[in-house]
Amino acid sequence: MRERWDLAPAAARVRGDEGNRRLHQRWVKSIERRKRRTVANVATLVS
Repeated sequence: MRERWDLAPAAARVRGDEGNRRLHQRWVKSIERRKRRTVANVATLVS
């Protein structure tokens, strides 16, 4: 996965990183609201 990430253009890496951070924040907020991890995972993937 790291090799594919390194081959991507810089703009795509930046956009991908922003998306990963956004989804991680959404997941963290779900956990803070005491959602079960499986529920938080599915809610994050479906968003």
